[in-house]
Amino acid sequence: MLLACLLAGLGSADSGLADRSRMQDPADAAGPLDLASAKLRQANRSLILDLHTRGPIKLRALRGHPPRAQDPVGPALCLRIDARGDGRWILCGSGSRDKLGVSKVSRAGAIRTAGAIPARIKRRGESRLAVEFRPGSIGLRPGKLRWSVFSDWRSAECRPPPSGRTSGRRDRNQRRRQAESACFDRMPDDRVGARFRLLEVRVVGCSMGPDSFARSGRSAGKRVALTFDDGPGPYTETLLRTLRALNVRATFFVVGRQATGRGSLLRAIHRQGSELANHSLNHEFDASSASLARTSQIIRGATGFLPCRFRAPGGSLNSALVGRARAAGMTTVGWDVDPQDWRTPGVGAIRSRVVSAVQPGSIVLLHDGGGNRSQTVAAVPGIVRELRSRGYTFATVTEILGEHRITALAR
Repeated sequence: MLLACLLAGLGSADSGLADRSRMQDPADAAGPLDLASAKLRQANRSLILDLHTRGPIKLRALRGHPPRAQDPVGPALCLRIDARGDGRWILCGSGSRDKLGVSKVSRAGAIRTAGAIPARIKRRGESRLAVEFRPGSIGLRPGKLRWSVFSDWRSAECRPPPSGRTSGRRDRNQRRRQAESACFDRMPDDRVGARFRLLEVRVVGCSMGPDSFARSGRSAGKRVALTFDDGPGPYTETLLRTLRALNVRATFFVVGRQATGRGSLLRAIHRQGSELANHSLNHEFDASSASLARTSQIIRGATGFLPCRFRAPGGSLNSALVGRARAAGMTTVGWDVDPQDWRTPGVGAIRSRVVSAVQPGSIVLLHDGGGNRSQTVAAVPGIVRELRSRGYTFATVTEILGEHRITALAR
């Protein structure tokens, strides 16, 4: 009954932006969980709800949603999210500091799914909480939404208002009020909710360690990095579909002139979770600072991602080139496994050469451009299956080197 009251009259998410992320509420309910203020904010991939009530919050006493039949009636403190196209969720404290009870509900109030998600709940005083959770854990995607909070406190003094005889819409409203106790509170009171925009989190760069050059990541455990040079080219799109189907992220060392005019393909690589890296502007040996800068500019202009890894074409290296790459914010990356797929030795030969040479932390040199790469694309599924059967997982070069991706909110 309580859920039906909460959902009555709820509108869909509005076209507004995140201009009402903070709310305040007057003293308008009995009981300690009278809502005072709330703020919803995004911190990278997390949403954080800062909540203040006028009385003390007993975290362990809070009931989840929906309450189980065998549970005693207890207080509820909940967040409601309505996202156009994605659905509606009720997230409630459930007596734990590390999880939230979650229900996904229909517009009519029917519970479609119910469970729990990981969360971090911290006290900011006896009447303040900070609740942090990942919106992706409930399937919430970036976009416009509405949010509100509600509380319910059941006790002897929290009796519903007296009934009376009315008709039509007034009658429905009175029945709704009777279903709510005097200790029920909602913020905002308009039933529609405050506007908020959940922003997309984009990978915009990566960190650099102390080393200017690396051939492998020996401390990476049983992980391996598949890398592809000389693209994008005619085989890159097929290769990307293969990697997506295999749930493998790789690293693509991009030639600037090859990437020009292929922004959509670069974005597809980036969205898939693979890493884009610099392979000079014209596949030239001893690339100049201008070549490195222009190639990184092409990649960043198409995707918003600034490369932090460079590979010298042909593996032709000297200290000056490594220094120029470092000055441009890039670690120079070699390899320790080379099946010489560019010679087109056959699908089986490429597969067996890779599998037999891989060690924990290996960086594998392969190609998606510069010639006929059909054998390479065909060999990838067998390489992945065999290495997985031996306990290996796949990572980007940045991960293999023990570095991390830098993210930012797309505004």
